[in-house]
Amino acid sequence: MMLLGVLLFALNDTMGKWLLGTYAVGQLMLVRSVAGLCVMAPAIQRVGLSGFRGAPRPGLQVLRAACSTHEASLFFWGVSTLPLAEVMTYYMAGPIYVTALSPLLLGERVGWRRWAAIVAGFCGVVLALHPSPGSLSFGAVCALLGSFFYALFLITTRKLAAVSGTILMTGQLLSSLIFG
Repeated sequence: MMLLGVLLFALNDTMGKWLLGTYAVGQLMLVRSVAGLCVMAPAIQRVGLSGFRGAPRPGLQVLRAACSTHEASLFFWGVSTLPLAEVMTYYMAGPIYVTALSPLLLGERVGWRRWAAIVAGFCGVVLALHPSPGSLSFGAVCALLGSFFYALFLITTRKLAAVSGTILMTGQLLSSLIFG
């Protein structure tokens, strides 16, 4: 199942890059969210309106949905001007940001070994990107910001672990729909 999931994510990213040759980022986000809501419709119906009204931490859910929408739109803006592999390299920094932000946002302790791993990971990302003055472009800024919003999305998802996946996914899709 994990291999299938990774394959589907790779196909999603590749298809998004291909579709951006014809459609704008907003259009792509709109179609993706409508398709996602159609697939989620049976689960949404099972939860019912009362499940959404009583969901805990609504402010954090809105923040999570906003981070998801920003992350996805910045990803697609990035891949509209850069090779997919380069944007994915920027996104490799996402988990590093999560670890670096976890003492502030999650109250977790990060020891010196993890801080050393964070530094080594950032060095690896920088090495892979081989930055130069000419490499700072609109796509690069979008990919960098997108990877940061991805980290915030992961952190808010962790804080909302007790909330139903159907509720979280529906909020995420509705946010993308509104953006699109």
